[in-house]
Amino acid sequence: MRDYKIILDHSSKTAKRLFARLAPLREDMLAVATEFYPLGKAGWEKGVESLADKGYHDDDHRVLTTLPIMTARKAAAGMLQNLTSKGQPWFYLSVPKVLRDGISRERKLALEKLTEGARYLMARSNVYSAIYRLFMHYLVNGFGCMLIAAAEEDSGEIIEAYTLRPGTYALDIGKSGRVCSVARKFAWKPLDIIKEFGVDNTPKWIREAAKAGSEKHIVVWNLIEPNTVGKEREFDVVSSACELSDECLWRSIYWVDGGSKNENDSHRGVLAVDGYDVNPIIAPRLDCEYGDVYGRGLGLDGLDLARGLQSFRYDEYKISGDKAQPALIVSSEFKEDGIGIGRGDINYTRMGEQRQGFVVPVLPNPPSMEDTRNCEIIAKAELETLFYIDAFTAMDLFRDSMGKVTATQINYAKAEGMQKLGAMVSNCEVEFLNILVNTIWRWAIKAKVAPIDDNTIAIIGEMVKVVSPEYVSNIHQARRLAEMNGIQAWLQNVAVTKELKQDPINDPADIVNADQINLRMAEILNVPTECMIDNKIVEATRTKRQEAAQTAQNAEILDRGADVVNKLGNTQITEDRLLAPLARAATGLGA
Repeated sequence: MRDYKIILDHSSKTAKRLFARLAPLREDMLAVATEFYPLGKAGWEKGVESLADKGYHDDDHRVLTTLPIMTARKAAAGMLQNLTSKGQPWFYLSVPKVLRDGISRERKLALEKLTEGARYLMARSNVYSAIYRLFMHYLVNGFGCMLIAAAEEDSGEIIEAYTLRPGTYALDIGKSGRVCSVARKFAWKPLDIIKEFGVDNTPKWIREAAKAGSEKHIVVWNLIEPNTVGKEREFDVVSSACELSDECLWRSIYWVDGGSKNENDSHRGVLAVDGYDVNPIIAPRLDCEYGDVYGRGLGLDGLDLARGLQSFRYDEYKISGDKAQPALIVSSEFKEDGIGIGRGDINYTRMGEQRQGFVVPVLPNPPSMEDTRNCEIIAKAELETLFYIDAFTAMDLFRDSMGKVTATQINYAKAEGMQKLGAMVSNCEVEFLNILVNTIWRWAIKAKVAPIDDNTIAIIGEMVKVVSPEYVSNIHQARRLAEMNGIQAWLQNVAVTKELKQDPINDPADIVNADQINLRMAEILNVPTECMIDNKIVEATRTKRQEAAQTAQNAEILDRGADVVNKLGNTQITEDRLLAPLARAATGLGA
C-alpha cells in the first residue's frame, strides 16, 4: 500500500529546493526575456495562477525594433533546418565502429528498420514543432526542457512533446552531471483536475469547488525523477512508498499545492503516482560545466546589444520626429494672439526684435540619423554573429546557389560554417540529440511503429544496449566531408605516385584496399544496406568468376597444345605425351 505522507513530504521538499536554486537566475532571465520577446517574460514575473487566468502572453510588451526577436527566431530556425530537419534524414541508428565490421547483414537491416520507424514516429507527432521552441530557449536562455510522453488515447498519436515555459519549472542533475529531474507547476480549473486524475484521486474540497462551478485555477505540482528499482529499492523509502514496478525507471508524482485541506484525506493531496520506462526529460544546456544545473545563454551575452538596438531605434524615431515637427522661434507679440503653425499657414510679423542668449546644447554636434543607423547596423551584425546567423547562412549556401557557385566554394562555405558551429554542435549532441534520438527509438520499439515488428526486435536483441545514433544533417555532413575529401586526396596522390614511379614490382597502388574504401565511403554517405550486395554473395561471385577464368585458361592451353600437334604432322610424338605435361602445368602440378 502506498504511503502518501512519505511521497508528499519528499516531493514538496524536493520541488521547493529546486525552485530555490533557480531563484538567483530570475532577474537576469527576466531581462533577457524582455528583450527577446518570443520567450516571453510572463513565466519569470508572474505566478502560474496569473498565467492561467490571463493566458500565456506578456502584457503590453512594446518594442521599437524586432531585430533581437528576429535574430532569436533565425537562430532557432537555423538549428532546426541544419541539425534536425524534418524534410531530410538527419540521423540513423548504428553500433560502435569496433562492433560494426562483424555485424551481420540481418542486423544491419534490422537497425535500418529501427531507424525508419524512429523517423516516422517523429514525423507523425508534434516533436518537431516542440524542438523549434526548445532551440529558442536553449540558445537564448542557455537551457530548455521538453517532456515526451504517451499521447492521449483520443488524439490518434503515439507520443506528444511538451516544451515547458521558462520560469515555471526547475531542473536537477545526477552524479553524471546530466539533467535527471524536473519539478514544474501549473494551474488548472477544478473540473480539469477531476477529468485528468479521476474523482477518487481528487481531494474533497476540489470536488466541492467543481460542483459549485468554480473557475478559479488551482496550482498543481509535478516532480519527475529517477526511480530506484531492484534490490536497491528497499534502501529508498520513497521508491518503496510509490510501489512502482521495476520497469518504471522514472517516477512522476502530481500533487495539489499545500497538500490536502482535509486531514482525513488518505491521499494527502497526492493526485497521481505514475512511472515511465522511457526517459521523458529532454533538457539541453548550453555552456555549462560539470556541477552546473543551468547553462549560460546567448541572450545574456547579447543583452547589451539588444538594449542598444532598442535605443538606436528610439533615437531614429526621435530624430525623424524632430525633423518632421521642429522647434520654432516665435516673436513674443504672438504670445497672446497665437500663431498658425500648420502646413500652408501664413503669419505676419515685423521681425525687428533682436534675440540673444539662446539656449546652447551641451552636445554641439548631435548624431545624425545616418550615424544612428550605422551604429544600429553594426550592433545587428554583432548580434547575428553571436547567434551564428552567418554560420547558418554559409551552411545554407548550397541550397540557394542554384548552380551559381562551384563545388569547391560550397565545400569551403560548409567547412567555414562547421568551424564556427563545431563546439556548439558537439555540446548539442551530448545534451540534446543523443537523449532525444534514444528516447524516440525506444518509443518506436515499444509501440512497434512500422516497419518495426517482432522479428526486427528479436534480431536486434542484445544490440539494444549498444545502439547509438549517427548524425547526417547538413552540419554533420560538413564534418564528414573532411574525411571524404581526405580519402579522395589520398587516392589521387597514389595515382600520381604510380604514374611517376612506374614500377611493376613495387606498385604504390598495392596498399590500396578498394573494398574497404568503398565500404567506408558508403558509410560516410549513409548508403542503405539494400543498395549493396551481401559479402557472402560477393565472395561466391568472385569464386565463380575465378573458377571460370581458370577453366578458360586451361582450355586455352589445351588449344595451344593441339595446334602444336597439328604442326608436327607425322612426327612420332603422340598427342598424349605432349598434352599431359601441359595439362599438369595448367593445374599447378608441374611438368
